[in-house]
Amino acid sequence: MIRGLGHAKSTDLIIHSDLDEIWDYKKLNEFDPEKYQWARLIQNMYYFYFNNLHYNNQTGENTKWNGPNVTTFLEFKKTFGSSFVKLRSQRVHGIIKGLAIFRHRMRRKRQIIENGGWHFSYLMSPEKVSYKLNNYAHKEYNISEINSLENINKKIQCGETLFEKESRCKKIEMPKDFLDGVLDSLPECQQFILK
Repeated sequence: MIRGLGHAKSTDLIIHSDLDEIWDYKKLNEFDPEKYQWARLIQNMYYFYFNNLHYNNQTGENTKWNGPNVTTFLEFKKTFGSSFVKLRSQRVHGIIKGLAIFRHRMRRKRQIIENGGWHFSYLMSPEKVSYKLNNYAHKEYNISEINSLENINKKIQCGETLFEKESRCKKIEMPKDFLDGVLDSLPECQQFILK
């Protein structure tokens, strides 16, 4: 990936994101690189469907996902040593990378951007969820009580998540500007809208 940045300007934005973390490009305008070295986009979390909002069953609050990290190309090189891993985990390079005081200083130089997009967890068929769990690095989840089709379908129907007992899911209306109409143009996505 680094080779693809050969023509990047120092003010160009570098965004590190997982495939299931869809950032809202309009929120990138809120990043203030004059004041902060990097930013984190906080996202609402969805389970199984585009409109199945993940929330805390005890507080009723939407689950907030610490999503993608954003920085300028200059800070990516200078602060993160041109490492996507360090940007993702907010670690720095050099002799002081493990010091707690430095990590605290890095947090002070971090901007939090709320409503920075959408995190979609297990946005796939129950069969593919089971397959994913069977091949997961977390082998403690590769047990029939969790990864059986019967359990997965039950969790989906009851508005539960796979692992967190204090979390639930609830159907919400699809926002009008949700992904700027991308879902409307992709018929195969319709199966992942909870009716």
